[in-house]
Amino acid sequence: HLSLRRQRQMCIRDRISEGFFTTSDIGHLKDGKLVIDGRADDVIITGGENISLAAIDSVLSKNFPDIRTAAFAVDDQQWGQALHIAITSTEVGDEEISRTLEKEFGKAGKPKGFLHISEIPLMGIGKVDRLALVKLQLSQLLKVRPEGSH
Repeated sequence: HLSLRRQRQMCIRDRISEGFFTTSDIGHLKDGKLVIDGRADDVIITGGENISLAAIDSVLSKNFPDIRTAAFAVDDQQWGQALHIAITSTEVGDEEISRTLEKEFGKAGKPKGFLHISEIPLMGIGKVDRLALVKLQLSQLLKVRPEGSH
């Protein structure tokens, strides 16, 4: 068996190519410095357009600093992935959030659903647990679906 230290060394070595360490981070250069915008695995494809969940979260926190929100995606037959927003407040309406996001990102940025919850679920490292949000949303959708529909 390989030691944990040796396994980590091998994992890191496999991610270095031509002197660069490969990550799933997305960023841009600003004034000669790298600014991390988010992760590639936080980009969804909705209606044929790429939308960064981190960018959605950033716009929401900038425009609605007093409420807690989180963007997540639910698989959808029509859209591929449908943008949904979890929100912990009733101070701001769904329509206001929709207008803000559509203005910033176009039609693809308009949420297809909202999840009103008391608290945003977090992973152990303090990041939003988007998978937990998907599960919560799907359980809510199943509760409101009329009997006999699929």
